[in-house]
Amino acid sequence: MLNHSRQKWWFLSAFVLVCLIQIISASQHQLFGDEAFYWLESQNLDWSYAELPGWTQWMIALSQQWLPKSELTVRLPSLLAAASIPWVGMAISKITQPRNSSTWHTGLLLLALPMLMLAGILALPDIWIIFFGGLAVFFLMQGVKFPKRSWFFLLGLTLALGINVHVRFWMVIFIAATVTLVQYRTYRQIIKYLLLITMPTMLLGFIPIMLFNLHYDFPLLTFQFSDRHPWSFQPAHVSFFLIQIIITSPVMFVLFIMTTRHYKDMNIQQKTIMSIALAHWCLYAVLGFFSDDLRFNWHWSLLSYVLITIAVTPRKIGSALLGWSKLTGFFCSVGLMSWLYWALHLSQPISQLNERFTENARGWKELAYATQKQIKNTGIQYIITDQFMTLANLKFYLDGDQTITTLTHPLNQKHGRQLQLEIMGLEQSATKGKNLLVVEQTALKLEQTIPFYQMACKKLNGIKLRDTLDYQQGIKSFYFFETGVGICEIPPIIYATTENNQISGWVLHHKSKIWQLSVNENILTNNLEQIPIGSNLLFESLSNDDYQLTEFTFTNSSDIDNPLQIRLELGKQIINSARIN
Repeated sequence: MLNHSRQKWWFLSAFVLVCLIQIISASQHQLFGDEAFYWLESQNLDWSYAELPGWTQWMIALSQQWLPKSELTVRLPSLLAAASIPWVGMAISKITQPRNSSTWHTGLLLLALPMLMLAGILALPDIWIIFFGGLAVFFLMQGVKFPKRSWFFLLGLTLALGINVHVRFWMVIFIAATVTLVQYRTYRQIIKYLLLITMPTMLLGFIPIMLFNLHYDFPLLTFQFSDRHPWSFQPAHVSFFLIQIIITSPVMFVLFIMTTRHYKDMNIQQKTIMSIALAHWCLYAVLGFFSDDLRFNWHWSLLSYVLITIAVTPRKIGSALLGWSKLTGFFCSVGLMSWLYWALHLSQPISQLNERFTENARGWKELAYATQKQIKNTGIQYIITDQFMTLANLKFYLDGDQTITTLTHPLNQKHGRQLQLEIMGLEQSATKGKNLLVVEQTALKLEQTIPFYQMACKKLNGIKLRDTLDYQQGIKSFYFFETGVGICEIPPIIYATTENNQISGWVLHHKSKIWQLSVNENILTNNLEQIPIGSNLLFESLSNDDYQLTEFTFTNSSDIDNPLQIRLELGKQIINSARIN
């Protein structure tokens, strides 16, 4: 095993390298959809918010108050929290590890957790959950080792702040409280301080949340515990167990398993930390079979791995396993952050896997530029968007003081943002004025498309397509409409599917338009068949007199490049479908 001074040198070198990569990453990537919305909420400060407590937004607001607006400054508070986690982990290890043990290995192992390092570059609640979770464990360990009132007060204060991060932190508190009361049930003074000092201080953290939610009939609880979860068995969650090996790196995962095997040999402080970690991990392993599977949630168990890492005792783990865990995990951490940069900026063509994980961090700057161009060409300053991500990113990336609001959209409901938009006064009411409507067409599911546009027509006194923006071969398509025109023109809708080399689908378009259909550069003139609109239930609300439905087939020959893209030309307007891999 490396001596203490060499371990210190390795940790400091790795720490500086990781921090530099995180800072570069945080300054280069466009805001993810959720990050942009947290920034938007930070510009409308409140005690709490409809879908989330307020800590993340408060920290962004603090940063934006003193620093210029940029992706880096939005993410700066989270970066600082992430940078402190290895130090907090080493401070806990110093208390819990046997005497004369080096704690630098804890810092190195925490830098070798790939998903932890990646989470640190995003302005999301997850890093704050881990930060306050680790800090709370530090004060708890200090309190049980040196039973002074001050440590239990600081523990309560830390928990009070963590309560305002996310409801998932509430579950951490419940687990930690249960484990601590069981482990230290015979330590009367510790139990007394926990009940009389820590708990009352902690409960103060609910005051901001209560002030907000009492006024709006508790939307936070409704969304987080009811609306976002199906609460029915989902066998697909079995992939969770394989994914955990990937996000921690395989050798690190073996290290965690080996650490749990030494549970009986641990001291009471280490047992407490390990019990919290394992209970937290098991909660998500089981709950995931019934809870939200629509969002990216692999990182929810990260706090468990941080705590297990802190409990690792080098003397009980082979030096070879410990060394390989640090080495492979660190390279995986650097590799994952490098992959994100490559995926967002260099990858061509963009794979479906890449698209799935990065689509909400793409195209916003390009959309802002195209929107600015539309404003210049039309003279219209009032912008209406389709949903919360378009709204938040345009507000962030547009130069100027344009008034921007948003319509009701399925994504607003799915992500629990509809009420919050109304509270902030950003929900668009009915209007007859001429405005610019910006819609991310690719964010609408097929069955949602026509109802959404019909709602927009009714609310905005008609819409007419002005222009489109196709981003990176159809990963995203944005439509620009003029509102208040008195007529309702549903934009063309293209649907396509592929089987073997056969591409088939249909096009819905207005009969008044002269159109031409092509796959990449190959114009389709044959294998086109007009069919009655009434033959498809999706279009039962449309008139056969105004709209036409055309089916098409196309055989993909080997000389056609992938990915494929269907293109519809309506005079000077070009409509692109989402690409087909």
